Amino acid sequence: MSFAVFQKPAVRWGSAAALVLVAFALVGAHRPVQAVAPSTTVVTVAGVATETLTPAQAVVDLGVTASDASAAGALATVAHRVAAVVQRLSAAGLVPAAAVRTGAVSLYPQYGPGAPGSPVGYQASETLRVTVSDVGRAGDLIDQAVAAGANQVDGLTFLPAHPRAVAAAAYRQALAEAAAQAEALAEDTHTRVLGLVSVDTTASAAPSPVFQNATAAAPRLPVYPGTQQETVTVVARYRLGP
Repeated sequence: MSFAVFQKPAVRWGSAAALVLVAFALVGAHRPVQAVAPSTTVVTVAGVATETLTPAQAVVDLGVTASDASAAGALATVAHRVAAVVQRLSAAGLVPAAAVRTGAVSLYPQYGPGAPGSPVGYQASETLRVTVSDVGRAGDLIDQAVAAGANQVDGLTFLPAHPRAVAAAAYRQALAEAAAQAEALAEDTHTRVLGLVSVDTTASAAPSPVFQNATAAAPRLPVYPGTQQETVTVVARYRLGP
């Protein structure tokens, strides 16, 4: 009589289960890991800086206006007086001829009261823009021009020396102030400045004195150039993060 021996498959099932577990482990090991982006914040800060500009030149806008019964007569009078003005300024050593530039020439008919008809006369004018290297003599220039026949002073503007360099210095100072504010915010929030996102700037200058429609000037007209203020405002956006 013979007996069949059956082996328990526990070992083989156990091995198969182990292989399955290893396979799942391998699959999980090759699964891509998704990176979590760190939390960041964008803050907006502003910096303001002001630089003082010292005037180096003065620009005077003046002119001659004359009326006559004929257009040719009005233009001739203006031409004569303008030439006298330029000659007077040059003889006084105030400006060279190259510093004088014609701004505009105009001629208009003049009508009497009532309904427009034929003109009763004409008015002509010519404006000059004169650049003075010595700002302290701007008043003398106006005096001499009026004495020579100018009857119109439209404006006086002071030009600073090296305005671009002054504006650039103000911009750098304002940006440094904005960056310092961003660093302070980062310190208070226990973060750090990751980078500059954007910058917007605005600039403004104090206005220069202006004379309008002057028909006469007192002897030794005083002119005070003073100083000008160039103010630059910077609005910057910085990114903060861990």
